[in-house]
Amino acid sequence: MKIFKKLATLALALTLCAGIGAFAACDNTSGSSNSTSSSSNVETGAYLFKVLKADGSAATGYLFGLCSLKDDGSKNLCYGTVTVDETGMVSYSADNVMGFPGEGKYAPQITDADFNEIAYEMSSPVPTSYNTEPIVITLK
Repeated sequence: MKIFKKLATLALALTLCAGIGAFAACDNTSGSSNSTSSSSNVETGAYLFKVLKADGSAATGYLFGLCSLKDDGSKNLCYGTVTVDETGMVSYSADNVMGFPGEGKYAPQITDADFNEIAYEMSSPVPTSYNTEPIVITLK
């Protein structure tokens, strides 16, 4: 019984240490998959977008994601979303979207708070490499 008690105590201590280590390793400064992005937060190594409503105002609060494309141009796998900020800006990268693989062929997916997909028009297609000037997307 003494051995069992010692093993249980050791297992509990190791679990506690692992949990503290995992918590300490989390760096929330780069944002979560639902974080907002800002035009002052423009970094290299990101896709940049400016999302506007039909009247030209910022599409604040909408959810923006990128979906990889199949060879035929249809959407394949969609990655996490970020919230369009108060200026309409979105910075989309592996820094703020967990699992996003980086540069490639993508199409935007924009949804409202109830996850209803919103139709849009783009000023230009999403490039296959990161851009420095935002692509303007106007919601219909």
